[in-house]
Amino acid sequence: MSRESIASALLILLPLALTALAALAAWGTRAITRLIKDRRVALALEVIANGAAAIVADLAQHVVADLKDPSKPGDWTHVAAATVRVRAVERVKQLYPQAVALAAEALANPERINDLLGTVVERAVVDLKAKAPSKAVEAIGPVIGREAVVPEVAAQLADEVVPRDGQRGSISLRALLAVALLSLVALAASCIPARRFVLDHTDGVPARVACTPRTQACVVTDAGVYLPVVYSDECRPWPTLSLRADGVQRTCAPGEGCAVDGDSGIASCTAADGGVR
Repeated sequence: MSRESIASALLILLPLALTALAALAAWGTRAITRLIKDRRVALALEVIANGAAAIVADLAQHVVADLKDPSKPGDWTHVAAATVRVRAVERVKQLYPQAVALAAEALANPERINDLLGTVVERAVVDLKAKAPSKAVEAIGPVIGREAVVPEVAAQLADEVVPRDGQRGSISLRALLAVALLSLVALAASCIPARRFVLDHTDGVPARVACTPRTQACVVTDAGVYLPVVYSDECRPWPTLSLRADGVQRTCAPGEGCAVDGDSGIASCTAADGGVR
């Protein structure tokens, strides 16, 4: 084959190769962006699930227990149960607005965020009654990996995640370098240590400690007072008491103790005389 023939063939194939490379780069960029966003959604769901468990434990101790107590006013009815559920959902939205906003963004219909949060709350109630460590569940699609998301939430997100339409892109050396960099970021994001690193450096997320997951305990704060907590699957101690109106974490009062009930496994503040507050 003459040099002229080779040059002609290259002139024909080069634009096709560049077009294919541009399409590959655009597809890679979209896939990596989707992977990172799905990872952020999974982390947000983990924060929501852990927070919901603490909120449910708090309501069970201070609201549900009183309604079920014959010596105290009020009755535990279907209406009361629905009211407490709504209260739990609203408290999750109040305490974790960024995580809730990220989860809502992942839904095809953001208005269904209350249904999603209600499902998380109901699962927290089941876990509280069972008092057993929750098992890791299947991932939300092939890109989420091994995140510990409750099955009901996984099923709902699988149905609700907004589909991405294809986009056209162009290719350049800078774009190729960006794709390579994003590939490294995506590889790091797929690792459990990377997920833990993100949580460890997120404001409001407790540090990991040695524990038995999905159990409650009493810890001592830096101020020297007791605080009932519930341990997540990663042994993060989430407070079971809600925040005060000024946003400060509520704790047991100075001089009060804290004990874990042997039957229910619920940690609660105790009065100075040893009685449950």
